[in-house]
Amino acid sequence: MDACSQYQPIGGTSSGPPSQEQVDDATRFAQCMRDHGIPMQDPLVSNDGMSIRISGAVDPNSSQFQQAQQACHHYLGHVGSSRS
Repeated sequence: MDACSQYQPIGGTSSGPPSQEQVDDATRFAQCMRDHGIPMQDPLVSNDGMSIRISGAVDPNSSQFQQAQQACHHYLGHVGSSRS
């Protein structure tokens, strides 16, 4: 489960679609990652949740990816939290 968690949809998988706030946060996260050189797509939203995907081959253990994730993680504040 841990090894595949990156493929799990973000937000709302058991409670329906993500809130607009969650989508906005995930979109800002993806843009921030792109700004740091990581080719990431905007979130894909469905009634079952949301997923964010990296475009192309990126090593998640690389220093570039780790630095980008560190710089951008604050955008995910509402993603994965329950909707109000």
